[in-house]
Amino acid sequence: MTEWTDATHWGLALKKLRQRQNLKQEAVAALLGLSQAYISRLEQGGLQPTPEVVARLRALLEEPANRPIFDDWRNGVAVSEQISSLIHLRAGAVRLVEFSNGFRAFGGAFATIKTGMPLNGAIGEDADHQFDRLEQLGLFDGAVASAESIWSTSQGGVERFLRSRSVPVRDDFGAWHVFSTHRLIDQDEYRARRQAGSEVLLLRTGEIEFHDDGRGAQRPLTAPPPTAPMLPARELRAPEPGSGFMP
Repeated sequence: MTEWTDATHWGLALKKLRQRQNLKQEAVAALLGLSQAYISRLEQGGLQPTPEVVARLRALLEEPANRPIFDDWRNGVAVSEQISSLIHLRAGAVRLVEFSNGFRAFGGAFATIKTGMPLNGAIGEDADHQFDRLEQLGLFDGAVASAESIWSTSQGGVERFLRSRSVPVRDDFGAWHVFSTHRLIDQDEYRARRQAGSEVLLLRTGEIEFHDDGRGAQRPLTAPPPTAPMLPARELRAPEPGSGFMP
């Protein structure tokens, strides 16, 4: 979990937990050994929790059954042997959220880049070009449902060509991210797609809405932007004994 120091973040995380579990402030207050008034002030960002309360909050929020599903998804990406990634656009740069083990095995920057670091300029000019096109077309803010793109990268002394399927997803706080699965292709397929002007395809439920060749040859989408997915509720659980929870 992020080492938050801002009271607003702790309060928002707690509020989101309550909303996922459909709980009142009184119920969470009882689990944390605090008053309902304290929880209310914390969620409003008007109270800086003490180190003791931070320990209680962390223990509650890190309990596996209480974690946001997005966190579980991110963990799944990290341990996957398939080639997949989770990225987002922050502070004017495309930044890494998570690479899979399959991507890390490429070596070079894929093996060393850390969460939060910019990918622009790190994994090749072709990747930078695709980031720019997908940003312009709205993938990073949910304006399109999904996209397919082809790109190349030379890392670890090996040139690779990939076809990627990407979808915008929201985390528990409503921020947009892009989840992508990638498949290695041969150089002939890569060149054929580039020559045909179909390096980026915007998709919806597997059907091509339009292709973008970087020169404006595209047909507008008719579907509205996707809304944030509804996450299934989970049963709220108190932390296990010895986990740092202070009764």
